[in-house]
Amino acid sequence: MSTFTFVLILGAAVLASSAINQVVRGASTPLIQIAIGVALAFAGLTTSNFQVDPELFLVLFIAPLLYNEARNADKVALWSNRTMVLSLAVGLVVVTILIVGFTLHALEPTIPLAAAFALGAAWAPPTRWPWRRCRSGRASTAAKPCCFRANR
Repeated sequence: MSTFTFVLILGAAVLASSAINQVVRGASTPLIQIAIGVALAFAGLTTSNFQVDPELFLVLFIAPLLYNEARNADKVALWSNRTMVLSLAVGLVVVTILIVGFTLHALEPTIPLAAAFALGAAWAPPTRWPWRRCRSGRASTAAKPCCFRANR
């Protein structure tokens, strides 16, 4: 299967899931997409021998998802919490990279420091930590997020 054919089939599956979601009100879009994926697999349209170039994957999938999230973000709430967002986005990630990197290198000296830092970067938190307290004083949990996500 060529890359172009794969992208066309994937695009058609997403469009079909959107159309089915408009007709069937009780089912969620991810469940419909899983069902379409299972149907495509049973039809023999699998990707067992298919290789996607990482740069192509980045352009086709990751960039549109990031663009969509940036468009739908609550910019007023994000700006009002800019110090917390920046401290988590930069500070917490840097601290995690350094702690994990130096600890892993100290525990296993055969692992180079650069590789230990790379593992720390992979382990760095992409979202806020659940035990952090917000300005309101209440704890943030996955069930009841606080701060800028709760203001939507």
